[in-house]
Amino acid sequence: KLGIPIGGWGSYPTVIEAAKIGQLLHNEGELKGKQVLNEFRVKEALYRTFRSGYDAGTAYGLPQEYLHSMWINNIGLSVGTVTVPSMNGHGGNFVVIFPSGVVAIRFSDANFYDISYMVAVAEFYKGGFLN
Repeated sequence: KLGIPIGGWGSYPTVIEAAKIGQLLHNEGELKGKQVLNEFRVKEALYRTFRSGYDAGTAYGLPQEYLHSMWINNIGLSVGTVTVPSMNGHGGNFVVIFPSGVVAIRFSDANFYDISYMVAVAEFYKGGFLN
């Protein structure tokens, strides 16, 4: 019995490729005026619909969900709790997508998975990502 292969191993994007993927997702799957990904599924993955993800326990003491290869992190900040979608990789690699269009990338091998500081910095970028 072969089973289902793990699709999460073996992707080694450059910083530019990771940024382009993050921007494509932020743009809900649209590239140069053409829809190349299923817009509805991308919106679900980015928590832009009413669909909830699957319960994935807690991170940073707050609930976390997973849907369509995206982690939905609830991060506590001075402005309250915000919901931030991200793609996570082994060792502490992240592509975090903010509603403002900011795509934050961190490549790491330190097994450090806390992204709350990345979210706090983005809160102040261009007047805050909540705008």
